[in-house]
Amino acid sequence: MKTKKTESTGIHILGLDTSSRMLTVACAEASGLVSEADLYGELQHSEKFFNLMESVLSSLSLELKDVDAFAIGLGPGSFTGLRIGFSVLKGLLAAHERPVYGISSLDLIADGISLDSGRLAVLMNARRERIYAAFYHFSAGRWERETPEDEVLSPEELTSRSNGEIYFTGDALKEYGDLIRKKMPKAVFFQENFWYPHADRLVNLVRSRYTQMKPLDRGSFKPAYLRLSEAEEKKLGNLYSPTARG
Repeated sequence: MKTKKTESTGIHILGLDTSSRMLTVACAEASGLVSEADLYGELQHSEKFFNLMESVLSSLSLELKDVDAFAIGLGPGSFTGLRIGFSVLKGLLAAHERPVYGISSLDLIADGISLDSGRLAVLMNARRERIYAAFYHFSAGRWERETPEDEVLSPEELTSRSNGEIYFTGDALKEYGDLIRKKMPKAVFFQENFWYPHADRLVNLVRSRYTQMKPLDRGSFKPAYLRLSEAEEKKLGNLYSPTARG
C-alpha cells in the first residue's frame, strides 16, 4: 500500500479499477492525502476487493460512510474483471448512495506515463486477435486523446495507425510486442510496471475534474466492453465483430 499527499479538494473519493490483472483500490481524503492498495495476479478481484478497500480507508482513518463519491475505471479490459468491479460498486451503492464518476481505464494508464512530449499508444489485449487501443499526444502539460472513444483494432490496423515516433504501453505488448517491433524497429516500449491502470490516478483525475464531470446514470451505467464476448460473437456467427461502445 502507498500513501501520498496531493492538493486538497474538500471531498473523500473511493475509486477502483478491475479491468486488468491488477486489482487496484484507492481513496482520496478531502485534505489531499491519497492511499492506494494493489494486487496483481490471477483474477481474485471479488475475493480481495473488500480487504483492499478496508486497508485504504483505515489508513486514512475513514469509514465507508465517510465517502462522498465513488469512481470507477470503465474499461475496456477483462470481461470478468469489469463485471466484478461494477457488481461490487452496485453493492456499495445499495448501502451508501453516492454519485459515481467513471474514466476510461486506458486514460488511467496514460496518466501514469511521465513524458514531456511525443505520441503515446495505450494497448490492452482484447483477445481473439484484437487490441483495445487509445492514442494520445502530449499537449499543454497533459496527454490529449486523438479520438474521443477507445477503439478495437486488429494488429495490422494498429501498426498502420502507429506511424512516426511513438511510445507504447499496456499489457497487449506481451502478445503483440514482437510484431510491433518487427513492423516498427524504433518503437519505444514502457516496462510492465507501467502497463496497468492505478486507482490513485483515477481518484486524482476525478478530484481535478468532478465539478465539470457528469455523474454516471445509476439506472444504466455499465462497463465499456467495446465488443461482444466470445460466446456472443460465436452465436452471431461472426467471431471478430466488434460492437459500438455502450
